[in-house]
Amino acid sequence: GTNPNIRDTDSDGLIDGMEDKNRNGNRDQGETDPLERDSDRDGLCDGLCRIQRGREITLAGEDRNLNGQVDEGETDPLKEDTDGDGILDEQEFYQCILTGNDDC
Repeated sequence: GTNPNIRDTDSDGLIDGMEDKNRNGNRDQGETDPLERDSDRDGLCDGLCRIQRGREITLAGEDRNLNGQVDEGETDPLKEDTDGDGILDEQEFYQCILTGNDDC
């Protein structure tokens, strides 16, 4: 269902080939969905997306360096609550911004 003429069908910042790691055309366990911006539905896109908040544009997403892996300081695009504390990743991201941190 992806478009071969578009590198990133769902516009989540991750090119389709990175989301389908084994390149079999199916969404398998451990892969994000190239047709869904937010595979785990936690409110953050799988890669890195622009979010309009009033007049301000913020970059938000789970794979901040767009390498298709969960690195230190990133949340998992396949888990809505990466650290298992009962708070969705998106809520933690915006709480970080509201407290003035610059490494959110």
